[in-house]
Amino acid sequence: MTSDTQCHAAASGRDFRFLAAVAARHLFPHWSLWLALTILMALNLLWVGLEPRFGLAPRTVVAMLVVGLGTPLVLAYRVRRAGPFDGGIEASFRLLMVALFAGLFTHQLNFFSHLLMSLDMPLMDARLQDWDRAIGFNWNGYVQSVGATWAGRAILLLSYGLIIPPAFLALVVVPVYRRRYDRVDEVAFLALVSGLACVTVSGFLPSYGAWETLSSDETRRLLGGPFLGDMVAQIKTLRSGAPVAFDVRAMAGLANFPSYHACLAIIIMWSSRGRWWTALAGTGAGLAILAATPVFGGHYGVDLLGGAVVMAGAILLWRRIGPALLSGRA
Repeated sequence: MTSDTQCHAAASGRDFRFLAAVAARHLFPHWSLWLALTILMALNLLWVGLEPRFGLAPRTVVAMLVVGLGTPLVLAYRVRRAGPFDGGIEASFRLLMVALFAGLFTHQLNFFSHLLMSLDMPLMDARLQDWDRAIGFNWNGYVQSVGATWAGRAILLLSYGLIIPPAFLALVVVPVYRRRYDRVDEVAFLALVSGLACVTVSGFLPSYGAWETLSSDETRRLLGGPFLGDMVAQIKTLRSGAPVAFDVRAMAGLANFPSYHACLAIIIMWSSRGRWWTALAGTGAGLAILAATPVFGGHYGVDLLGGAVVMAGAILLWRRIGPALLSGRA
């Protein structure tokens, strides 16, 4: 090896070690979660590149570029400011990193879910209905019972559509300002692991959901539907073999069994522990989301049970590997 080649190799090695050190020290949430999302994005793009009928809408490209360019720019600024930030700036930096992570996570998880639905696996609605009957869950009866009054329907609709974003914002903002960064890592880990599990299982065990296959005329009149039209239409398009231009801002969530909404509700309850009033608020919010999910998410009862099983596994996995994952955290 010549001297110039040796110098180049040494410099490349130093550059790699420097970048690895920056990622380990400053990526937030934990760098391993960013790595998992990067691998998922690469898989999604490879799948699209290999499938002639798939393409990317301009907004999808822009969204990926925002994260792809924004993350290294934020990290470069942090490295340039090598000294410690004061409390407010440090919190702002970490919250910005969480926002970039959340954007990448949401887009790529939905993207992966839609790609899996294109596999056109046999629909599982009849089997899921059998499982509901086995556990004694009557979907129409439940919807008509909890949604019998206007106030009940309004509360359920608000619970299903509005609670999750502010609840997760609180689960991130409060720990960041209290410097409980491990709690943010935990929330990100649980959301990522449960999300990947739900979309993967639902891709191989797809369904249209109870609203599409079970809803009676009385239920439809009560709720004033139709609901979930975009979701079912997107599933049918993906399964039809028609050309698709993926638009991350228009993608509906397609995971029915297990229910990812149920997972998010349990994450809110679990991650609110620590103080009695936060636990009470988180439990109330989570139970409200769970109650609303069969109604306005069109989920079978077993979808929620499946989500609970996924979350039990994710929490046990976190408790087993979390301390090791966080060792060396700056």
